[in-house]
Amino acid sequence: MRAGLLNEMIIVYRQQENQSEFGDISTSYESHLSTRAQVNHSLGNRTIQNNEIFYDYSKTFVVRGYVDIKDTDRIKYGDKFYRVISIEPDFRLQQKTILTELVNE
Repeated sequence: MRAGLLNEMIIVYRQQENQSEFGDISTSYESHLSTRAQVNHSLGNRTIQNNEIFYDYSKTFVVRGYVDIKDTDRIKYGDKFYRVISIEPDFRLQQKTILTELVNE
């Protein structure tokens, strides 16, 4: 892997489950780490779901192999959050390829 290709900053948010004093569980995302990545635009689509326009964007992030990331994490790139779909490690190149989709809020 060539280091010059990791030219974009991303922030990985880790899922935290908090239980209140009444027993209900709420899920929040807290900043876990920031790292450099190579960002590739994979897919862009506009669909209509439930009479609402939904922009379905997918991006592929390539990071170093030592980056601690899980399937339940979210990635913030720019001002948008992306949900992790799959993580594919490549031990020969010491990198991970992360396939994501845009979080519709």
